Amino acid sequence: AILHFSNEEFYDSKLRAMNESDEVMKLGTKWRELPNKKFPIIFHSNETPSELFHGTSSYNDGEANLVLKYVHNLVNSRIGGRKIVESDIGVVTPYLAQRDKLKRILPRAVEIGTSEYFQGREKLIIIISTVKSKAGVGFLSDERRLNVCLTRAKALMIIVGNPNTLQVILI
Repeated sequence: AILHFSNEEFYDSKLRAMNESDEVMKLGTKWRELPNKKFPIIFHSNETPSELFHGTSSYNDGEANLVLKYVHNLVNSRIGGRKIVESDIGVVTPYLAQRDKLKRILPRAVEIGTSEYFQGREKLIIIISTVKSKAGVGFLSDERRLNVCLTRAKALMIIVGNPNTLQVILI
């Protein structure tokens, strides 16, 4: 389910998940907070306005706080009998200002980076902070960056963003 969109959109349905057991890939569907137990993806709508940092990068306080809540919820959970630890979680955000904000508030063992940082890397759980809530989606309009963001999770993906802003990507 996590790879479905990218597989169809970017890989002509030829992408296959490898090197992970069915147990790992299905782990996300066992999280008690998952709204649809057959679909290990959550989209959390957030309409907090994004802000510019020194006119060069964007951040979103509302999204940062939601990401923090998800991280705390996850590390205080067991999923399918497995204790989730901070190093199981990665947070991808396309903006350096948001990355820096998240590094200040999240536990040190949670990996936080841009799509470029996560290129070629995976985590059991990925949280994506899209940041933008004003005109334009910025970096996420780049298909390669979007693809990296959407394909880093092995078991569970949580996307936090403004649906009104993000719908532009899919149109």
